[in-house]
Amino acid sequence: MDFLYWLAILFCLVQSALFSGLTLGLFGLNRLELEIAVESGNQNASVLLDIRKDANLLLTTLLWGNVGINVLLTLLTDSLLTGVLAFFFSTFCITIFGEILPQAYFSRNALRLGIMLVPLIRFYRFLLYPVTKPSAMILDWWLGKEGVTYFKEDDFRLMLQKHMSSMESDISPLEGTGALNFLSLDDLSLGEEGEIVDPESIIQLDTPYDLPRFPDFERTPEDPFLCQVQQSGKKWVIFIDQKNSPRLVLNADFFLRDALFGTDPFRPYSYCHRP
Repeated sequence: MDFLYWLAILFCLVQSALFSGLTLGLFGLNRLELEIAVESGNQNASVLLDIRKDANLLLTTLLWGNVGINVLLTLLTDSLLTGVLAFFFSTFCITIFGEILPQAYFSRNALRLGIMLVPLIRFYRFLLYPVTKPSAMILDWWLGKEGVTYFKEDDFRLMLQKHMSSMESDISPLEGTGALNFLSLDDLSLGEEGEIVDPESIIQLDTPYDLPRFPDFERTPEDPFLCQVQQSGKKWVIFIDQKNSPRLVLNADFFLRDALFGTDPFRPYSYCHRP
C-alpha cells in the first residue's frame, strides 16, 4: 500500500513540475515572440499561439492545477510521514523538484516544451474548466484581454545597439547603423533635413511668366552668365524670380559642358527641373 502512495507522490511531483515550468515558460514568451515564430515558418508555434490567445484561461488552468497538485502532494505526504518530517519533506520536494528545477529548465526551452505539452494543457483545460473559466472571466473583467506588447522606438534603438555589439548576433554594425539612421529620419524637423544652400548657387532671373528667361550669352568661358553659373562650384544652381521664389533647378555640370563643348543645337531648358 505504501508503494502506491509513493507512486502517487512521484506523479504529483511530476505534475507540479510541469505546471510550474509551463507557467513561467509560456508566460515568459510574449505574444509578439510567438507571432514572429509563426511568421518565420514555425508552424508548430501556431498551436501554442492559439492556446495563448485566451491568456487568462491558460493562466488560471496552470495555477489551479499547480495548487491542487501541491495540496494533494501534501495530503499524501501526511499519510506516510508525520509532523515536522512531513512538513520538511513536502516543502523540500515541492521547492526543488516542483519549482526551481522545472522553472529553470522551462525558461530556457519554453517554445519547444510548450509545443510538446500542448495536449496535456488541453486536457487540464477541459478537466478544470468549471473552476478555471469563472476565474478567467473575472480576470478579463478586471484586467482585460492580453494584448501584444510592441517595442517603443527608444527601446528598439537600444535593442539594435545590443545586437550590433554582440558577437552572437547576425546584425552587423553596418546594418545596425543603417537601421538607426533610418529610424532617425522622422525625428528631424524640415529645417534640419537636406543641405544648406550656397548663396552663390542662387541666381535671380527675369520671370515674365511662370518660366525664368535665360539671358543672352555666348558659349565661351568668358561669358558673364556662364561664369556666374560656374562660380558656386555646385552641381545644382537654383533660379529664382524677382520675389525670391525658386522657379527652376539647373544641372550646372551638364549645362556648362554642353554650352562650352557641345556641337548640337543648345537647349538650356533641357537641363532644368522644377524644384
